[in-house]
Amino acid sequence: MPDAPGLELIAQGIEEGQPGTVIETAVEHGKATLIVNPDGVLHALRWLRDRPEQAYTFLSSVHAADYLPASPRFAVHYELLCRERVERVNVKALLEDPAGANGDAEKLPELDSCVELFPTADYQEREAYDFFGIVFRGHPD
Repeated sequence: MPDAPGLELIAQGIEEGQPGTVIETAVEHGKATLIVNPDGVLHALRWLRDRPEQAYTFLSSVHAADYLPASPRFAVHYELLCRERVERVNVKALLEDPAGANGDAEKLPELDSCVELFPTADYQEREAYDFFGIVFRGHPD
């Protein structure tokens, strides 16, 4: 796992390509995490995968969480692995509850699908949709 200064350098690199992508960095419980703007999640994942010095080419997990009553309510967590260095980094996108206080069940949280970047995310994104109602724009199913 990258240490705290290394994680900040990664965040800087991601920000150079698309400012406003990384909201925060955290190193907690032995995990390095980039908290990203939902609109920039694909940029962050692509940058981590495609930069030769990063090479986080294996997506080991995509899962969702519901932090009710917190706001933002939902999160999608991506765990990436660089097999060469045997090093993990987590990317977390926080999503507001679009139903809001009025409880409009027709509105669902949305995020871009990463299946184009990591085909193995297909079933994991589908599971997040089935269990949490998170819609992945561009998902094949």
